[in-house]
Amino acid sequence: MFTSKARLIAAFMLLLGQGVFAAEKPASKTLADIRVEGAYINVPLPGKRSTAGFFTLHNRSDKDIALVAVQSDLADRIELHSHSHEGGMMKMRKEQQVVIPAHSRVAFAPMAYHLMFFNVLREIRTGDEVGLTLIFEGDQRYPVTAQVKSLFDHKHH
Repeated sequence: MFTSKARLIAAFMLLLGQGVFAAEKPASKTLADIRVEGAYINVPLPGKRSTAGFFTLHNRSDKDIALVAVQSDLADRIELHSHSHEGGMMKMRKEQQVVIPAHSRVAFAPMAYHLMFFNVLREIRTGDEVGLTLIFEGDQRYPVTAQVKSLFDHKHH
């Protein structure tokens, strides 16, 4: 029948075909080149079930990367949005993706790119933490913990 060497080669090929060596995929290298800084989500305004989230996304790789989605159990739907001023009007627009150029960063900040959380499913308060999963092109997932802040926590001058 089969020699021990032939069985070993057959077993190795079977394991390889089933993706047991998935940790060796280049995707993990890409995720190592991503850094998220200052992630936070605003407490929804009284009576509202939507809110916004912010962070700075650093791309330390040699290639552009594209953020295509964000998931969390906090809300039914999370969208990537941009903010602009056109003809004296402020406009918010849903984006299919946000590209972070190689060796640069993109700030998700008030009046700029941001996350919109629709139908917030539970009460959140200042100091809470919310888990997010950033999803990049190629279904690469990056877990992030966002702090919860209130617009009313900010000091006014």
